[in-house]
Amino acid sequence: MEKILILGVTSNIGYNLFKYWNSEFIYGVCRKSPFALNNNIFEEENYSINKIKILIDKCKPSVIINCLGINNPDECEKKKELSYELNYRFAASLVDACNETNIKLINFSSSLVFSGNKLLFNEESTPLALNYYGELKTNLDQYIRENSSNYLLLRLSTVVGKVKSFQRHNAVSHIVENIKRKNNLKLVSDSTTNYLYVKDLCQIIDKLILGNYTGEFNIAGDDILSRYELGKIILEAMHRDLKENFIEPCSHQDFNNLAKRPINISLNCNKLKKLLSYKMTPVKQFITEIIKDMET
Repeated sequence: MEKILILGVTSNIGYNLFKYWNSEFIYGVCRKSPFALNNNIFEEENYSINKIKILIDKCKPSVIINCLGINNPDECEKKKELSYELNYRFAASLVDACNETNIKLINFSSSLVFSGNKLLFNEESTPLALNYYGELKTNLDQYIRENSSNYLLLRLSTVVGKVKSFQRHNAVSHIVENIKRKNNLKLVSDSTTNYLYVKDLCQIIDKLILGNYTGEFNIAGDDILSRYELGKIILEAMHRDLKENFIEPCSHQDFNNLAKRPINISLNCNKLKKLLSYKMTPVKQFITEIIKDMET
């Protein structure tokens, strides 16, 4: 198996990848480790490219997966300087560091690079970000294309799955927890995406590495839903009645977000499907699995 170094191994994606492979050849870096102490996890309070280069010399990975970054668009608007340093400057330096030793870099882009002005965006669609988070992703995507030939640039839709206590909630886990607590939720009904199950993402990344593929790929689920439609499916899976008023539809304009969001951020994944012939987990199935996982 390839030696792989995961930066941000306590993130939802990083953690799931680490557990998915569960191998002595997988290394992880984080600020504070939730794992039992072992030689494969390194703690770094402050990330710098020089520290990462030291770890590269120590682990000698053939693949680096970058899960670091400020991924909340509102936080990016509030902390623009920090967001620039981590989401762009550090990540661009990582591209250069990987080039020096021909390490394959896997970096995650976002559907938020697009304006949301059409139904499905493919890899050739022109980016037009509506917020600072999307602008930084757009600029980094271009830097990777221009300065690396050994990369996987994976553009993700909204990723969902079980979360650990040290991770922030995602769309599904947030709704499930609030329904359990009998909290009423307003869920947007006029904005859509095709939610991506984190377990599908892990399998796809594994196949892309094993096939030694490079390039740019969109990754998203097959079902295009609003947050309200997602909530109704979750209610059904939890055997709750819509009449119990746990959720109610609202407009995206009802939320006073600091960062502007596009109305539609659904991704066209035909390029990936033709390459791998991978069948994505249907939304009703992965919601049932997530709910079950959250009970353990």
